[in-house]
This record gives sequence, structure tokens and C-alpha cells, in this order.
Amino acid sequence: MNWQNAMSFAASLSLGGKTGWRLPSRQELITLYSSPCKSQMSVVSFNYWSSTTWSERESYAWLVNFSNGDVSARGYKSYSYYVRAIRAAQ
Repeated sequence: MNWQNAMSFAASLSLGGKTGWRLPSRQELITLYSSPCKSQMSVVSFNYWSSTTWSERESYAWLVNFSNGDVSARGYKSYSYYVRAIRAAQ
């Protein structure tokens, strides 16, 4: 799904009776990739969108590759990548 759809999808998500989901920032996604909890998640070994727009080009957003942890600003916002939504613990 493209970046705009990913942002909308995460914001409208209701999962397990919980709302308030969002696309993680670049740093949050890096932290999630490095977390021991990752082994308990169902993830695809490919690029995931972050909510962070690349400051040098507004049409690009940061990606984190869940295969190798590579972080890249080459995510052209009209391309399709995976989504991992997060929410604040309550």
C-alpha cells in the first residue's frame, strides 16, 4: 500500500477493540525492528513504511527493511510497501 493509504489505514484501524493506531516514526520502527518482541510478530522480510517524510524530498518517506534492518529514505510515497501500525500502551 502507498504511504498516504498506509497513514490512513493505521489511523482508522480498530484491532482487538483498540483504536488510536498510527504509523510509527522512523526511530520507532528502527526500535521495533531491534526489539526481542519482533520474533513474536508476524512480519514479512521486506520494507515497512514509517510516518517520517524525508526532509530533502517531500515525495519520499523513510523505510525500514525487516529482513536486515536497513534504513532508507528511498520510499517514494506512491510505491507500495508494508505497514506495521503501533499505538500507545494504556
